[in-house]
Amino acid sequence: MNIHVYTVEQLRPRIIRAIQHGNHEWKYIMEACRADYSLTQLNTAIKQLESDGVIHYVEFLEGYYLS
Repeated sequence: MNIHVYTVEQLRPRIIRAIQHGNHEWKYIMEACRADYSLTQLNTAIKQLESDGVIHYVEFLEGYYLS
């Protein structure tokens, strides 16, 4: 069993790719990025992408979308 902890820099392009492929909810983004053991880094990467204006959260659709 391989356990891999990803860095924030590794997760940023994975998050963008996951959203492009239709994974808009947090749990589906986590699964697509295979970030089971990198939850803190995943949260940080999502917040960085939001602050950079790359993605945004749409509340009524309950998911993240590319800006």
